[in-house]
Amino acid sequence: MIRPQVKRQKDQQSFVDNLREGMEVVTSAGIVGKVTKIDGNIVRLLIDEKTYMRVLKQTVTGEYKV
Repeated sequence: MIRPQVKRQKDQQSFVDNLREGMEVVTSAGIVGKVTKIDGNIVRLLIDEKTYMRVLKQTVTGEYKV
C-alpha cells in the first residue's frame, strides 16, 4: 500500500530536480506558465504576456501538455 505513494513522491522529486527554463508547467493551484528563471527554491513563471509570477519550486506538479 505504501509503495505506490513512495514511487509517486520520488517521481515528483525527480521532476522538480530536473526543471529547466523554457518548460511549460502547471502548479498545484492549477496555474499554467512557462519557466523563465530558476533561483534556488523560487521559480519565475510567465503566465501571460509580460505577466510573471514567482512560486516555490515544490508547487510545480507537472509538465503542461496540450
